[in-house]
Parts: sequence; C-alpha cells; structure tokens
Amino acid sequence: MWVIKSALDAVDASCTVLNFSDGAEVLYEATEKAGDNRRNAGVYGGTEPVRALRYALDVLANSSRSIKIAIMITDGEWSDAERCDRIVQTLREGGVLTALAYIPYGRAPQVSEVNHHNAEIVSIVSKAEHLFDLGQSLVNIGIASNLARG
Repeated sequence: MWVIKSALDAVDASCTVLNFSDGAEVLYEATEKAGDNRRNAGVYGGTEPVRALRYALDVLANSSRSIKIAIMITDGEWSDAERCDRIVQTLREGGVLTALAYIPYGRAPQVSEVNHHNAEIVSIVSKAEHLFDLGQSLVNIGIASNLARG
C-alpha cells in the first residue's frame, strides 16, 4: 500500500489508503504524503471490507476528479460478500475504475479461480513486480474509457 501511495504522490494524484480486516481504518489521508512514513496496516483476523468500501464510495462519490480509481487488495474471501459486491458495483456505476489485487497464500491461483467481487480488473499479486501489471491494466482501461467518452 505504501508503494502505491508513494507512486501516486509522485505524480500529485490524490490517494487515500484504507486498511480493512475486522474493521477499517485510514492509513493515509489524500492530503498527506507517504514519504518515508511507512505505516503498519495491522491484520486483525477477518476480511470485512464493508466499512472500507462504504468510505471509498463516500470519498469517490463526492470527488470532482475526472479519474477515480478504487484498488482493493485482499488475501481471501470477504465477509458479507454479496453486500460488498453491490458496493463495488455502485462504485463502477458511478464512474470509478475498480481493481482487485489478490495476494495469495501458497500456490497462486488462476485469475478465473478468484472471486472478482465485481471489480473490472483482477490481478494475482504474488511478487511485487505484479503491481506493475496491475498499474498497466489500470492505465489501459483509463485510456480506453477516456477515448470512448470522446
């Protein structure tokens, strides 16, 4: 998360970073820079993204930015998945580009084996360099959707 925040800070992109497990917390506000301040995301057991997704929906729905992206990084199935999937769908319907980065335990599954949770882009991230593949996919879809708008 720190790497993504730092990269977006370098191009002056607004980026809020949330952590979710049994709850949700803001690790970095959009107005602050990550710099050398690497924050521990802490893992508390569950995978309950509802609060984080609602927060993201509120932030992105009220944003005047022309490009809005929600990147969800997870290591497993979500609690209350149907509700979460509806929130991700609402993000998409509101013009937010949604990406899910799945960090596997052990054997890396095929993308088709992972619950996409309605995200437009799904990437298996078993090595740090796979984040670049995810970034490239985001850029390609962003360009395509801007071209489609004309």
